[in-house]
Amino acid sequence: MHYGVIPNERIAEAIALLYARLPGGMALAEQALGQITKQPELAEGLLGIWDEQQVSAVIWISIDPSGSATLTSPALHPNGSNTRKRETWGDQLISLANHWQQNRGATWSQALLTPEDSEQWQQVLSDSGYEQPTKLVYLHLALDLISEKKKNEGRIEIPSGWSWGLAAQLSRDQLLGLVEETFVETRDCPFLGAHRTTDEIVSGFENTGDSKQSHWQILFHDGAPVGCVLGAHHRASALMEWAYVGLIPAMRRQGRGQWLCQKGLQEADLLNCHTVALAVDQQNEPALKLYAQFGFEDWDRREVFIKWDWNQTSSSAST
Repeated sequence: MHYGVIPNERIAEAIALLYARLPGGMALAEQALGQITKQPELAEGLLGIWDEQQVSAVIWISIDPSGSATLTSPALHPNGSNTRKRETWGDQLISLANHWQQNRGATWSQALLTPEDSEQWQQVLSDSGYEQPTKLVYLHLALDLISEKKKNEGRIEIPSGWSWGLAAQLSRDQLLGLVEETFVETRDCPFLGAHRTTDEIVSGFENTGDSKQSHWQILFHDGAPVGCVLGAHHRASALMEWAYVGLIPAMRRQGRGQWLCQKGLQEADLLNCHTVALAVDQQNEPALKLYAQFGFEDWDRREVFIKWDWNQTSSSAST
């Protein structure tokens, strides 16, 4: 058996295995291969176990400049000789993933698994130092299905003393201060603030999509920033992802969240986006109710596993 980065001649087979169990798996595999063709460096994070007959196990990891790593759901070939063999593949695969990330300076790592995959992988991830702090609900809204009349009816005129601006109007310290204040008593992934600095969190938002801060809308009250909707434009797919939406505590439960949503939808419409999408902590009931008011629908669910402490990574395998 061979262990490590999948060789070029086996990439298509590995990608097919990775997406085989997902709805629309064939289309997803073709899309992934297209991404690798355009950006061959992405294949450096495609890890697996293989021999001459088949790719037996595969996982795909990406890591951004800040050291934040993301893992796909691991995949094992269904033709494993026996249950014990497949369990061994699973242990070896996660060990490979840990070493790959550690060797590339990962500062933290997240695996977003389906509930079904979570049952299979929870124990091996836990043994490798991963925690399961929350579950995420993925929402999306198809802008093409909203009529112009409906869009106009939903437009909100904010009163005197309130205004909109871009993040570029703020200094870095002001921007970090705003985001930090919106994290106070947040119900949306509150564990992040306990493990990462605000600068690291904001850098992660900047590395979402391909637009940096270009579409980061800031809500001001009497000249002071009090809320934000940080849009990440994915141009190739005409998608606007809301990387983060937040209000400072003093502005919550007063209908200001509707203002943020409406502003974010207007921005997406101006850019001719087809879809707006975001992820919400399953425990954030107020946010889920807010997005439902605007027609967002449940698209997917993922269970979150995070590894913070890379000093405890197992050394039983290497790439």
